[in-house]
Amino acid sequence: WFGGGGRRRVGVATLVPDAAAGGSECTEPAIEFSLAELIDVISGLEHVKGAIAAAQARATAQFGRATVREALANRASLPKARSSIAPQIALARRCSPATADRHLGLARALPGMPHTRAALTAGIIDERSATAIVRETNVLNPELRARVDELIAPRLATSSLKQLTGAAARYAAELDPAAVVAKHERALTERGVWTRPAPD
Repeated sequence: WFGGGGRRRVGVATLVPDAAAGGSECTEPAIEFSLAELIDVISGLEHVKGAIAAAQARATAQFGRATVREALANRASLPKARSSIAPQIALARRCSPATADRHLGLARALPGMPHTRAALTAGIIDERSATAIVRETNVLNPELRARVDELIAPRLATSSLKQLTGAAARYAAELDPAAVVAKHERALTERGVWTRPAPD
């Protein structure tokens, strides 16, 4: 339910077309809502998306740990077990393996970044912003990454995705410039250019 301040509380179910519940046709909600009430719903759902992303991250991290524990208990190959995690996450989230790797990176980093994790759970930031902060700090050791989390905390509620990305990158460069330079050098050496003949 969303709303308040004297306005009606709007339930999400009242806005879901009948077809979403198994009907054959989509119909408009029978109840008319004011513009303010609809904005309340849109805003509230945006916050819910952050909470869902945080819950998925926790479940992803637990799945990764459980997969490794099971492999150890069964004396199975650890490299094979670890390499199976991302493909299964990709299937579960209906995304590409590369995107699943980013989800894994977020899930593994968030426990060491309590401010970012709390902001995501509360819906203050979205998954893209949390992922960007994690990406820009992935060259740091856990202690320095936690320091970036502290430094960026006051900005989380008021900054855009671009601003948070820039701030995280700047803090990382200030705390460990050598690691950031090495990251950029690796990116340059791994960069490639492909060409193909133009059609006749």
